[in-house]
Amino acid sequence: MATQTAGKLLCLHGYTQSGATLHKKTSALRTTLRKSLALTFSFPTAPHRVQPFTENADDRQSSAAALQADLGDEEGHWAWWTHDEEAKTYKGLDQGMDFLAKVLEEEGPFVGVMGFSQGAAMAAMLSSALERSLIKSSHPPLKFAIIYSGFRAGYPQYDNYYDPQIKTPTLHVIGQLDSIVVPERCQKLVEVCEGAEVMEHPGGHFVPSAAPYRKGVVEFIERCLKKDSEGERATL
Repeated sequence: MATQTAGKLLCLHGYTQSGATLHKKTSALRTTLRKSLALTFSFPTAPHRVQPFTENADDRQSSAAALQADLGDEEGHWAWWTHDEEAKTYKGLDQGMDFLAKVLEEEGPFVGVMGFSQGAAMAAMLSSALERSLIKSSHPPLKFAIIYSGFRAGYPQYDNYYDPQIKTPTLHVIGQLDSIVVPERCQKLVEVCEGAEVMEHPGGHFVPSAAPYRKGVVEFIERCLKKDSEGERATL
């Protein structure tokens, strides 16, 4: 059991969810991370209120999946951005980044970020933004990112987040039966992350809580923290 905290983990929920939703759905994982690494957590709720169903096909599917999985809660439905298919843009993304910059400054420092679905896409973009000063924050680059059902932003105006590749160590957890963010879509994000690690599970669009997947996350974080510590000693 860890006797000293490894730091604080920023946790980003999916589309139409909230911080409280992800907090509830990651109970087993949080328990394991507390016991193994003494991590602490922050679960902010995204700044954009949305309806549980929208006219956007991708968002409508995500919303339906969320409601079927009983992911709605008393905090309402929120998003890091909304997908405007006609304008081919993610409306509100800049405000989402500004919101996270404030979280970093007020609640940080964070050792890493974890995200689910839209929150996983945001986690990857945040990791990149901190590497290349695309966000208004003095927070240092993160030591790792855990990506559950994540995807790459699909329009060329966001390519600066992915080219050059994201250097922050990433673990991509992919559901083989995920019909919301299909594995092929997840793979497009894997391909723009340098040295990305992948862990597959046989289920769908959710954060797997079975022991082997929790163990895999712990071991990934341990490797990242060890590598970071060794790098710091080498510069002394």
